[in-house]
Amino acid sequence: MLYFNFLYQIELNYSLGEFAFAVNNNYFRQKFNLNQLSPFTVYDASAGSGKTFTLVSNYLSILLKSSQKDAYKNILAITFTNKAVNEMKSRIINTITAFTAETIPEEYKNILQEVEKKTGLDSTEIQQKSQRILKSLLHNYAAFEISTIDGFTHRILRTFAKDLGIPVNFEVELDTETVLQEAVDRLIAKAGENKTLTNILIDFAISKADDDKSWDISRDLFEVAKLLVNENNLTALQVLRNKTLEDFNAFAEELKTERKKAVAEIQQLGETFFNILETHSIAPTSFTRGSIPKHFKHLLEKEITAVFKTTAKWQETISSEPLYPKKAPEEEKTLIDKFQPEIAELYFQSERLFYKIDFIKQIQKKITPLSLLTAINQEVEFIKKERNLLLISEFNTKISKSIQINRRHLFTNV
Repeated sequence: MLYFNFLYQIELNYSLGEFAFAVNNNYFRQKFNLNQLSPFTVYDASAGSGKTFTLVSNYLSILLKSSQKDAYKNILAITFTNKAVNEMKSRIINTITAFTAETIPEEYKNILQEVEKKTGLDSTEIQQKSQRILKSLLHNYAAFEISTIDGFTHRILRTFAKDLGIPVNFEVELDTETVLQEAVDRLIAKAGENKTLTNILIDFAISKADDDKSWDISRDLFEVAKLLVNENNLTALQVLRNKTLEDFNAFAEELKTERKKAVAEIQQLGETFFNILETHSIAPTSFTRGSIPKHFKHLLEKEITAVFKTTAKWQETISSEPLYPKKAPEEEKTLIDKFQPEIAELYFQSERLFYKIDFIKQIQKKITPLSLLTAINQEVEFIKKERNLLLISEFNTKISKSIQINRRHLFTNV
């Protein structure tokens, strides 16, 4: 549960960025007596250890220390769930009601002592102030602001809708996954209308079938669509957001060319190895268990997948340990030792090329659904516009972006 004192009615003719700046500005902190308050008070405790007791006593202490009977209008308590909101409100109302009684009920004596300690008031003063505060609070219950984090950001968005470039009468969509699924379904329904899109969807379905997976692509596209509502992906998504299907097609062709080139290079390494053996009359059987010649034979025959299935000891020691058995003739030993650095380098090059090819293959598997991300996002935007929706996942991003832009502008002009 988060709790802080928040004077949210400060000069509400300000823009959102200016408002954030104002709260941090020394002039406003002095004007509204914010300097006496610690920016944050954090309570880190396990369940059942008395966090709510502490928060309620702090909340009531702020109310009772104030000279205003409606100081609750200037206090904002934020928690995570609606259940916690209701519990917090009930505890505060019940406690302050108990404080108005001539005789304090036994279960409220501990919190009364805590409030007396924090405020410096005696029980009679607390009783009198509580009566005035309770009466005001019940007549202005809407201003008794305890909210969830989402509820609070929703209020900010409503207040500063114009600054954030969103419709004033927007509706909040909590079920983002339903919107994403509808966007995916709309996109698939467009197959046959757009030639480029149709070809991509068909190729994707065929590639899934070739991998012995279901040809149904909607689930895969839905999983990719979830990237759109994950705040951790926003930076990466900005790079992709303006890319068209044609851009991805061009990139896919580049990947094909790079992969083909890498396969040709890896095959060339096999040829180079066997050229060394042939030129210097080194028999493949001269190597321990024939492992190294087998490796380069796989490269020569483009059997790349079989090359690095397992890691053998010779792969780890190819540049440092002898590559031949002890009983090999001395003449062969000398020759193999002479070319060991070159053979080792050929192996290391093949290893680098293998991982490059594998990396390209992994990208190729993902490029089709990723290429459709922009198209899915466009469908999401159409749905939002049609229904005047704002996804709940967009709240923090829109507020943060606006504040950063406006603060940069303000600091430039201060």
